Amino acid sequence: MDKDEVTLMAFVDFKKAFDLIDHQILLSKLHLYRVADSAIKWFTSYLTGRSQFVTIDGQQSSRLPVNHGVPQGSVLGPTLFLLYVHDIPLHLSHSSVATFADDTTLSASTHWNDIPSMVHDKNCDFAALIQWSIQNKMSINDEKTKFMLISGKRLEKKILEKGNMDIAVKVDDTQITEVNCQKLLGVTIDNRLNYEEHIDRLCRKLSKQLGLLKHISPYLKKQQRELYFNSVIKPTMMYGSVIWDNCNAECFQRVLKLQKRAARIILDAEKMAPSIVMFNTLNWLPFTKESLIKRIIAKFRQA
Repeated sequence: MDKDEVTLMAFVDFKKAFDLIDHQILLSKLHLYRVADSAIKWFTSYLTGRSQFVTIDGQQSSRLPVNHGVPQGSVLGPTLFLLYVHDIPLHLSHSSVATFADDTTLSASTHWNDIPSMVHDKNCDFAALIQWSIQNKMSINDEKTKFMLISGKRLEKKILEKGNMDIAVKVDDTQITEVNCQKLLGVTIDNRLNYEEHIDRLCRKLSKQLGLLKHISPYLKKQQRELYFNSVIKPTMMYGSVIWDNCNAECFQRVLKLQKRAARIILDAEKMAPSIVMFNTLNWLPFTKESLIKRIIAKFRQA
């Protein structure tokens, strides 16, 4: 954005992703990745020889072999899926790919004045992705697949002023829906990167958790209230903060106010009790400072 570039992100949804993994294709990929023969034999034993049936009102269907998919709820399931889709970037020429379990995101950037060219390249990549899906017996859900043009407020105005920008991203001749915000791995990203929608959702969730703490606090000791805060509320509050903490000051203050509310509940303090006194008593840092420290640590690790 500092270079006057916009980013087009496509959030790909595979239909029944974990259920469609072809065992033979997966095993052949493990061989190409030079997994040891003994390990491949173990995976073969793990995946094959399974069957399934349905029981309704005491009546059991006949058993059928399971030739696709990975066992649901297993620790290995997401890992095997990642190995299955690991070669997608080799088939795409214009997009970078990020995968986490069955969340697959394609992204590309260009100067804001060259958006049509980027859209054309993205459609070429989607055509290649469809071919990959056919070869690997997967299927893209075009109804749930979305895209978003991230421009920020400044570049958004320039794009609107220019007009006549045809942004039509297609999956197999079906135009997919453009969205202004999208939840990705627990963080709601918006096309202006102001994260206001994420803060709205976060504050609603924190308010519910604090409401429960308020309800049960008469039956808990101070130490137990702190335990609830540290195990339930604080992880929710801090999750992904290194990404969204560049939001505006007003959004920051909304989260900080909820932290102050938590301190009052834990200490059973007056509404007008000074936050600095409460935080010192609980040995807390204000959310704003703790989030800044997390960002500094992240930058240090990248250096």
